[in-house]
Amino acid sequence: MSKKFKKVFSVTTSVTTILWMSGIAALAPMAAMAVTINEGDTIRVANTFDVYIAKYVGSKLFKRLILNPDVFNSYRHLSWGAVKTVTQAEMDSFTTSDLVRALNDTKVYKLIPNGDVGTKQWVNMSAEAFTAGGYDWDSIYVINDVDRDNYTAGSDIIGAGATVTPGVAGALTVSLASDTPAAGVAVGGAARVPFTKVSFTAGASAVIITGLTIQRTGLSDDLAISSVTLVDNETNLLVGLSQTLNALHQATIAETLTIPANTTKSYTISANMPVLATAATYAGQIASLSLVSVATTATVSGVLPITGNGQTINGTLTIGSAAVTAGSLDPNTAATKEVGTTNYKFSAIKITAGATEDMTVYSIKWNQAGSAASSDLANIKVSDGTTDYAATVSSDGKYYTVSFGTSGVLVGKGLNKEFTIKGDIASGSARSIYFDIYRNT
Repeated sequence: MSKKFKKVFSVTTSVTTILWMSGIAALAPMAAMAVTINEGDTIRVANTFDVYIAKYVGSKLFKRLILNPDVFNSYRHLSWGAVKTVTQAEMDSFTTSDLVRALNDTKVYKLIPNGDVGTKQWVNMSAEAFTAGGYDWDSIYVINDVDRDNYTAGSDIIGAGATVTPGVAGALTVSLASDTPAAGVAVGGAARVPFTKVSFTAGASAVIITGLTIQRTGLSDDLAISSVTLVDNETNLLVGLSQTLNALHQATIAETLTIPANTTKSYTISANMPVLATAATYAGQIASLSLVSVATTATVSGVLPITGNGQTINGTLTIGSAAVTAGSLDPNTAATKEVGTTNYKFSAIKITAGATEDMTVYSIKWNQAGSAASSDLANIKVSDGTTDYAATVSSDGKYYTVSFGTSGVLVGKGLNKEFTIKGDIASGSARSIYFDIYRNT
């Protein structure tokens, strides 16, 4: 009897996948009506997947991300049907808290979500040091063990915030790159606006960095920036996921970076900007992004913080946009395929540039959310209709990234380009394949 491979395709998804492009991503959330938000309510913004739980302490408003569905379901009093849809402005009125302690556990942890997983760091310090470090006792949430244990243990935060992490010993020099972005304009709705370019130089031994802490500085509000990103200048790819600023005006990129011996690598700290209407509220403010901490056991030379030039917030200019839809080559239906099928088109998307200006697609990151392992697939490529680009699979076998290089693929204003992910089904009888796109920056 021949073996068959069941595979299902979907364009919408609830798992983390990233599509990077210049200009504005056009998967815009639907408008939400104002609602009453009570203590303990679960809330989300329309057309987004992140669910938060609200908390009030006096006049302070806090929200905390619920990491994944398993964590949500571990709280028996919560119901998916009771999640309230709020406007972005209502969501932004709550300060994001990343401090928790589990019931019957005195340890306070700082949480660093990364998609549906995350890292927890024990804030190992005295009460005096905790307060001096700028932490807010009122922002601490009490959680259950399931919630706490869904985060893997990271390095402790010692004293007033110094982080000690495991890594490879050696010497690391950190400096502001000579070609860091000049002072300019950060336009509402723009993605990956470059703020600060940082160079890391390893000595005679390779150096492993396990996290970077970035802080919003300058004469601006935190809400003038939607999220912070880190871009590898060599590949033009995003490192990890975008991160929002916490109550300390900081965001942590908890990703492992390896700097080879006697080598310099550069990364650009960038920001995704809020929609034009929100940016208009902060127009004229000048924001900066500073590197304030490097997590590594290497001996670090260089003066922190490292701050790039300020960027002026603009809420009036109209820039390019992109509409992302299912492509004409997308199967758009469940199908059963034989093991041994080659060059099969798993999924396709169409990106249409708005009428204002041309746009460039630099890379696409697909998530294979089905039960198939990476070893079940072979020769995975992404085609733009004329050229096939080899995809790189992540260590967990779930993310397939294609880079179009520093030049990218140009899509003229008012025109569109279709991208198809295809490959061979090598094994995996009765398993499923879902190649999805979720995030758009």
